[in-house]
Amino acid sequence: MQTKGIVYQEMIRFKGEPVRCDAVRVKDQTLFLSGKLLKTASLSKGRDEWQQDVKSPEEVIPALKSCEA
Repeated sequence: MQTKGIVYQEMIRFKGEPVRCDAVRVKDQTLFLSGKLLKTASLSKGRDEWQQDVKSPEEVIPALKSCEA
């Protein structure tokens, strides 16, 4: 079963200021989207950011390709 990614706006803090950014939720992980011409997806930032891996890349990649961001 292919998972479809749905883009939504999430509020994050950047240098202490609240900022809205595009995000996609896939398999209980939030990926933030950035960039205009070339889009980049990154896992949500937290204390243990360096310890997080994409849980199932074989499902996340098609979901990211299917979302319209």
